[in-house]
Amino acid sequence: MPPIRRVLGHVSVDTARARRKCHRKPNEHSITKGEACLVIKEQGQGSKKNYCRTCARPILQQAQADLDLLTTGIYGQNTE
Repeated sequence: MPPIRRVLGHVSVDTARARRKCHRKPNEHSITKGEACLVIKEQGQGSKKNYCRTCARPILQQAQADLDLLTTGIYGQNTE
């Protein structure tokens, strides 16, 4: 059986090894060494954007809402 395709391969959580800037609000937020952050790889460019925990929450909430819509669209309301 072939492996299950991962559609969120360009998103991960990383621990900052040094101070990083938060790309959502770079003048207001930063990511300190040792802090967990959301990393989104820009497809085709090879660059990465980092988001602090505060800014990552709405990004992840939107992603969850998008996944919920896809699930409901293909399976309907009953997803069991």
